[in-house]
Amino acid sequence: MQRDPPTPQRLGLRRRGTWYRPDMPLVDCPDCGSPISTEAYFCPKCGRPTDKQKAAPRKLAIRTLVIWVVLVLAFLAVWWLLDPQ
Repeated sequence: MQRDPPTPQRLGLRRRGTWYRPDMPLVDCPDCGSPISTEAYFCPKCGRPTDKQKAAPRKLAIRTLVIWVVLVLAFLAVWWLLDPQ
C-alpha cells in the first residue's frame, strides 16, 4: 500500500503566499473562472483586478490629503509662533 505524499493542504499548513489556506474564503474570477481569495488584489491566473484593488488608490489619496493638511497646519503654527510681532 503506497501512501500519498504529504501536501500543505493535507497537513493543514497556513502559510501566506501561493499555498491554499483552508480558512480563506474563495470566489470565482468573473473573467477566467479560477478560484481566487477574497483578500486578493488581482486574479493570479488572468490578472483581472478585484474590488479590493480598486479601493486601494482611494485610501492612498485620502491618506496623502491628511498628511498635507497636517503639514500645512504645522507650518502655519510654527510661522505664527515665530512671528516677531
